[in-house]
Amino acid sequence: MGLLPMIDAQMPRAEDIVIGALCLGGLWFVYQFVWKKSLLDHFRQKLFAIRDELFMDAARGKLAFEDPAYGMLRMLSNSLIRCSASITLTHFIITILIDFVFRGVQHESSLDLHDNFKKCVDGMRSEGNAHIYRAYYNRLIWAAAVHFLLSSVVALSIFIVMLVAVIIRYKIEGVWQRFARLGRRITEVALELDGTNIAPAAAA
Repeated sequence: MGLLPMIDAQMPRAEDIVIGALCLGGLWFVYQFVWKKSLLDHFRQKLFAIRDELFMDAARGKLAFEDPAYGMLRMLSNSLIRCSASITLTHFIITILIDFVFRGVQHESSLDLHDNFKKCVDGMRSEGNAHIYRAYYNRLIWAAAVHFLLSSVVALSIFIVMLVAVIIRYKIEGVWQRFARLGRRITEVALELDGTNIAPAAAA
């Protein structure tokens, strides 16, 4: 008889269950209709901007419309724009795994574009143009990778857990200096992949 009050005290109340359900529903709504939508809009705007820059470089004569690498980049950007709402991190990982498993089998692989693009760029006479094409390719892949990671519930949850663990491990007083250094490093890598070094290479 003495255990019954303790068991009743440990059981969640109906009000707590309702509040918890409402909180989970609110989080799901924010993730599904606010977070993912804003990410998708930003991702598409980024792809359109990269594709427009590629076209303008070809229109100015810096690149050539007939280059196979130009056509591959246009095809990649158009495919990402068209499928951006349906492609997820899970689809991306499964596709890569299937490509590696059936690498020796004659089939159409998503890695064929990467291999063919690399062959086209490596065989170009102008190293400056090759560098520009590589920079555009890296920008597209970087934008897609960031979008897939931030729009994934699993990846986002892992990131939040790791963030909390880092804060607890290094305490609040020193965490901001560490994040500042990490932020500067990430910014440097992002700018490098974003084609900031295109002009010097093109001029050479």
